[in-house]
Amino acid sequence: MSSEQSSSLPTRRETRLRFFTLSLLVAWAVVIYLSSDGLSPDSRTAVGLGVFALLAILSDRYPLEVPFGNAYLGLSGTVFWALLILFEPVLASTAAFVATIISETAVQHRKPLKTIFNGIQTAISVLDGAMSSEALNGAHDLRGNFLFFAAFGLAALVYWLSNTWLVSFGAALIYREAPHRFWQRN
Repeated sequence: MSSEQSSSLPTRRETRLRFFTLSLLVAWAVVIYLSSDGLSPDSRTAVGLGVFALLAILSDRYPLEVPFGNAYLGLSGTVFWALLILFEPVLASTAAFVATIISETAVQHRKPLKTIFNGIQTAISVLDGAMSSEALNGAHDLRGNFLFFAAFGLAALVYWLSNTWLVSFGAALIYREAPHRFWQRN
């Protein structure tokens, strides 16, 4: 095997990340399929999902500059929080997946594996947050009462924990580090 051929083969770390990403993608697809029985969004819901997806993409296109260092902060997470409160979990998760894939590809120009990984971990995080909100507050009860704010707080916490832990597990596969150590450092 020539050095040119060996350089095109995925490394062991990339292979582990591919397997992890594929496993997450299959698990998410199964949950979406099982949860979407009879779910058919009307045109108004579809437009709303599209608008929120576009807002997420634009928020990644125009991030906020952090006042220290040379860092930028994308605000798509805040758009995803709105998605998980306003829409059915399956629809919110799917819109977050599509928005992240488009943003990662067209705006941030990431490699395909990272694009798919980020898309699926975002979709799972939104699904987890939306399902926890719905479990506590019911479906889309937007009255500004204590239960709504508790459900929103729970949803944001579940989203954040799911997001940061999935990223930590993915990074641990690449950097050969314990996920909890990566999570603590980042």
